[in-house]
Amino acid sequence: EILDFWYATDGINNINSENDLSIKIVGKELIAETNDVCNLRLCNNYGFTIRQSSSNRINISSLSKGVYIIIARTNKETYIKKIIL
Repeated sequence: EILDFWYATDGINNINSENDLSIKIVGKELIAETNDVCNLRLCNNYGFTIRQSSSNRINISSLSKGVYIIIARTNKETYIKKIIL
């Protein structure tokens, strides 16, 4: 599936300390910390979905080093962030 940046949402924000969601890498997992229900999608730098989760965690142990895009959807907003592994 190709990432569609024009997907209709209530709002798209970069993840930063001002928002109520933060992304952390702990061991072999990427974790979205939020008080809301969260769905995650991890895409490569070409926009192809390579992992997705209906929870706030994605296993990244088998991924190569590189640049990825994480999309975190809560019931309030959609957040998009570039991450480097």
